[in-house]
Formats: sequence, C-alpha cells, structure tokens
Amino acid sequence: MIVVVTSIRLKSIGHLLRFVRLTSRSVQQLKKDYPHVIFKASGFWKTYYTLTGWNDAAEMKRYATSGAHLEAMKSSSKVAARIQTVTFESTDFPSWQEAKEKLITGKIITYR
Repeated sequence: MIVVVTSIRLKSIGHLLRFVRLTSRSVQQLKKDYPHVIFKASGFWKTYYTLTGWNDAAEMKRYATSGAHLEAMKSSSKVAARIQTVTFESTDFPSWQEAKEKLITGKIITYR
C-alpha cells in the first residue's frame, strides 16, 4: 500500500473557511472516484492532517493531479503557511502516531 501523510498549517484562522471549501471538494472527489482508498483527517485550529492509503502510486498521482485536488493544490499558497508531506510504502495502514513520526522526514513547502 502507498501511504500519504500531509500536514497543512493555515496562514491564519481567517483562512479556515476557504480551506474547508477546498478540502471538502477534494474529499468529495476522492470518495466518488476512489471509494476504496482509506482516508482519515484530523486537526484543529490552524493545523490539519490527512492520511490516505492507496493501492498503487499511479492511482495516487492521478488523483493528486486532477479535479478538485489539483485546484486545491493550486490555491494552497493563498491559505497555507506550511505544508509537509511524506509518501511511503507499508503493508499496514499506520496509526496517527506512526504517520506523524514518518511525517517528520517529509518534504516541507513554506509560503509567505
């Protein structure tokens, strides 16, 4: 399984509504086009996490580069101060603790 862990820190709480709108559309796309994908989300105030489990990397890349998810990525610099993500292979879907430990080694994108 391909696991993707993402952390998004908002620029300010004032960006929450736009973030929720973008995220909701991405999740709708995920559930409609890839109903078998394991998806979890968590977060509070200005920091949010997603955790997904995919059958293969090609499927994950198709989702990431299309539709509502692509639009959300294009808008990320307007709402996020920082995004951190890591992708890894696993035989089991990780716990939040395991996922966040892996996230420490992930790629960081910082916006002003």
